[in-house]
Amino acid sequence: MGFWMSTLSTSIGAFIGVLGAYIIAKWQMGKAHKMNNMPFYIQFNEAQININRFNEKVDKILNYTQTAERKYARIHLSHVEFNELKEEITNTIKTLNPEFESVDFKNFHVDLGKIAKNAPLGYYTDISWLILSMVLIHDLLLKECKNILMYPPEPLDYRNFHYMNQTSYLKIIKSHRKKYKMLKKKMNIRK
Repeated sequence: MGFWMSTLSTSIGAFIGVLGAYIIAKWQMGKAHKMNNMPFYIQFNEAQININRFNEKVDKILNYTQTAERKYARIHLSHVEFNELKEEITNTIKTLNPEFESVDFKNFHVDLGKIAKNAPLGYYTDISWLILSMVLIHDLLLKECKNILMYPPEPLDYRNFHYMNQTSYLKIIKSHRKKYKMLKKKMNIRK
């Protein structure tokens, strides 16, 4: 009985030791990854101000297009709201990549790959989708409000505008917010 008890005790101790070493190594790797990419984490946290403003403006437009307030939309909504959305997209891009002095939305599909070039490799596609979804939301909301606005502005991404006939803007907004929430959680500096 003593032999089996000591064997079991040794096995459990070894398992707990290996598990503890794995957890500590994973934690240290995460810390090292965060420290190596700290400049981009700071840029993303600065860009959150613009992304939050963008989301607030989208909510304001949705309030007029989705609720009983639609009858007042012609009075309260104008091309100014969409210009503000475009401004927030531009500010977000400039914050994430300071090398961009101006954003060319006519060739946006070409510039999209360059926007997140400073991002950690694991977040590259997420950051690119976040920016692309902001442009898609702008264009889809513009398409939704084309009969409400007296002087609608031009859509941002001409190449994708006709492709989006089958896409629901509510689905894109939901996907954008889900991805943004995930990025906020993973790229928090305080951890």
